[in-house]
Amino acid sequence: MSMHKKPLLQKQDAAGARGAGKPRMPKSPLGEECNATEKTRATLHGIRDGLNAKLFAAANRGFLWDAEDLLRAGAEINAVNKEGKSVLDVAKESGNPALTSFLRERGAKSANELG
Repeated sequence: MSMHKKPLLQKQDAAGARGAGKPRMPKSPLGEECNATEKTRATLHGIRDGLNAKLFAAANRGFLWDAEDLLRAGAEINAVNKEGKSVLDVAKESGNPALTSFLRERGAKSANELG
């Protein structure tokens, strides 16, 4: 019994391969090919959304140190949630005046101020 392993990648001749020699890019949800820059932007956007969600959670609980760390990590100080409230609005509702002052000193605005 001979043990022949199949190659992981099948070789194709240049004439039979579509776009031979040209790297194939993944398709975007819209159907056009996307490049590495678009993928990087999408990844960074997703990371920032996660940081913003955590910033809102920290503001809701009045966690000053967590908010500071999240802002340093790249969360947006003037992000607005689905309810139309800014991080500052949520921090005010938490009842922590130190957090509210901290955000104001760094340029945070209420949803009304952001328009």
